[in-house]
Amino acid sequence: MFEKDSKLLKHLDFMIIDLLCMYGSYFLAYIIRDGLPVEFDSMLVRVSLLGYLIINLLVSVLASSYKNIIKRGYLQELRATIVHVLLITLLITMLFFVFKISGQQSRTIIVLTAVFYIISSWIFRCIHKRRLRKTKLRNKKALLLVTTKDRLERVMSDFEDEHQIRYAIRAIVLVDSAPNPKFYKGIPIETNLINAHHFSQGKWVDSVLVTPGCSSYLPDDFAEGFLEMSIPVHHALFHKQLVYDWDNSVGKVGNYVVLTESTKIVGLSQMAAKRLLDILGGLVGSIITCILYLFLAPRIKKASPGPAFFKQKRIGRNGKPFYMYKFRTMVPNADAMKQKYMEENRISSGLMFKLDFDPRVIGNEILPDGSRKTGIGDYMRRTSLDEFPQFFNVLKGDMSLVGTRPPTPDEWKKYKMFHRARMAIKPGITGLWQVNGRSDVTDFDEIVRLDKEYINTANFWLDIKILWKTIGVVVKRRGSL
Repeated sequence: MFEKDSKLLKHLDFMIIDLLCMYGSYFLAYIIRDGLPVEFDSMLVRVSLLGYLIINLLVSVLASSYKNIIKRGYLQELRATIVHVLLITLLITMLFFVFKISGQQSRTIIVLTAVFYIISSWIFRCIHKRRLRKTKLRNKKALLLVTTKDRLERVMSDFEDEHQIRYAIRAIVLVDSAPNPKFYKGIPIETNLINAHHFSQGKWVDSVLVTPGCSSYLPDDFAEGFLEMSIPVHHALFHKQLVYDWDNSVGKVGNYVVLTESTKIVGLSQMAAKRLLDILGGLVGSIITCILYLFLAPRIKKASPGPAFFKQKRIGRNGKPFYMYKFRTMVPNADAMKQKYMEENRISSGLMFKLDFDPRVIGNEILPDGSRKTGIGDYMRRTSLDEFPQFFNVLKGDMSLVGTRPPTPDEWKKYKMFHRARMAIKPGITGLWQVNGRSDVTDFDEIVRLDKEYINTANFWLDIKILWKTIGVVVKRRGSL
């Protein structure tokens, strides 16, 4: 029988430690500030206890607070603990404000709770990890390793890693070796495949691991013999270093059981949180767009006859086309004029189109004396007001608040394979490269690098950080999209 670990409960021990540290810190802060006894009948205390619990669980899941926790060093753990606690403190403060009890809750208690929580959680996390790393073989799941002679050293070094606390090699079957070695570092070895099942019968074996490259040596009934003994058999497909930091997951496509490889695998909770943020942001942005329309539409139509809104075909996630909405900042025949100014494009590769001074923009004009005149179109671009109708795209689901900027179809056709990776997610109104230079970044490969960096590290809190930085970038008018 194979007991599959639940991702949600995988680090339940650390979650319980954190909850105990959190409540212990709160009560200590409360006693320091208000003394004993603790007034559990108080609405403020009840809201605090429940609020801290719910927010802690949400942060744990959405921010992936316990990912790779066993492998983190002391300084990495301190940083992760500080981020975890500060997020909880920020959200609990917002909760008090929403329930209109922020004036009743002592700021001293909130701050002291955070300080005590960081210190206690970090200490107990480190103590617990040290205890886990010191567990002996008797507490680990026993593996029968089936491998080749040339792979033995590498596999054993993986399982001797101090961070690897779940499995231990108890016996070894070499599929391509002469019957000379009997032991490896005290671990018994069998080289006769015919005796493999009998060899494992008298030993402590929880499961069998068959490493890559062994299949051609094994008889057809090799796995069946272990399954008859109810010993699970793991078939290793590749070593993780061979696929860099790519994620993988086992699932189904039609009636086929498949191993899926991807640059990033996102869980349902992360997708739900991102979509909820998009809906809330999309609603607010759409309301602001309607208000802006009342002021901008008359000026746009007066400066250039035609509609106030502009829609353009763009390429979305994985090449899916859609129409993106903007306030019109260019003359009606701007697309037809694009080729005329292609030689002045700041992006030499042609994979994006940017001009230092675009004559197609409404109000832009080069005067006889060589000076430049701008108008409503340039103003909307510099202030990014033209981008607001894209909140309609966010509500429709074609775009997200944070993502990568969608290319036009002619730009998409010029993409090389590694360029295409930037469109592995929904395009966004803003993104990592926009808040790291916006129009000042003219090297398309650098844009692709920043977009791929976002895709590989994306999470709910990174989106919040990018949105916050976007507000600052727009207010300071550091470039334009």
